[in-house]
Amino acid sequence: MRKKKNEPNYQDPYYGDASLPQELLNLDDPERLIREGDDTPDTPKKRRQNYLNRNKQYMFGAVALMLVLGVFLYTAFLQMGPDYIVGLVTAYTMPEPGRQQLEELLTRYADDRNGDGHVVVKLQTYVFVPDSTDKALREESLTDLQISLIGKECMIFLQDELALGEIAEEMDGVLEYTDGTPMPKGATDFENASIPWEECKALTSFEPDANRLNLWDPEIYLDLCESLRVSLCAPDEIIRGDEEMYAYYESSAAFVERLKTGVQPE
Repeated sequence: MRKKKNEPNYQDPYYGDASLPQELLNLDDPERLIREGDDTPDTPKKRRQNYLNRNKQYMFGAVALMLVLGVFLYTAFLQMGPDYIVGLVTAYTMPEPGRQQLEELLTRYADDRNGDGHVVVKLQTYVFVPDSTDKALREESLTDLQISLIGKECMIFLQDELALGEIAEEMDGVLEYTDGTPMPKGATDFENASIPWEECKALTSFEPDANRLNLWDPEIYLDLCESLRVSLCAPDEIIRGDEEMYAYYESSAAFVERLKTGVQPE
C-alpha cells in the first residue's frame, strides 16, 4: 500500500527532538495543536492576547516603577526642603519633644527662604559626650557633621561648650567672630565666635511646654537650652564662589540677627 503524499512520518526523530523549538515541532503537524488543546486559528487578536499573557508581569512592574518614580519626583520637586538647617551640637542627647520645641521657637524668627509658602527650620543633632564609651554614636555624629560642613548644609550652629571642645579640630576656621570677621585657622577662642543664649532676645523668651517633655524636668531642660550659644559659619571661598550658597549665608546671617533682636520677619 502506497504512503499518502505529504503525510508526516511520526516515527521520524524530528518529531521527538526536544532540542527543537516548539514552533518547529508543530509546524508540519497541525493535528498536534488540536491534541494539545489549541485549535483556534492564528489571528492578530490571538497574537495580541498571547503577547499580553507573556508580558503582563513586566507591564505590572513598569506601572509600579512609574508610581514610585512619580512619588519621588513629587517629593523632590513639589515639596521643598527646610528653609534652614541648624546644627545642634550638644554633650547630651536632646529629648525629641525638646528638639521639636526648639524648632518651633526658631521657626518664628525664620523666613520663607525657598518660597514654597511654608517656613521650616530643621535642627540637625550632633552628640559629642566627653569620655563617652559609646563610640558608635560619636562616630555617627562626627561623620554627619563632616558631611554637613562639606556640603554647607548648616550655616548656623547652636552648641554647648563641652561639645564644641570635642570637635574643635573639625570647626577649625569654620566660624566667624561676632564682629563678622572669619576665625583664622588655628584660633581657639570660640567664645568670641558665638553669641550666648541670654544675649538673644528671641531665645530668652522661650518657655518650654512641660506637658510635652515627658519625663524631663522643664527646669533642667531650660538650663540645658540656656547653656547653648549661637554661631554663624564664615563665608569661605567655596561659599563666596557659589551664588546660591552665598545667598544662604546672607539669609542665615539675617536670621541670626533676628534671634539677637527678637524681631520676627514680616
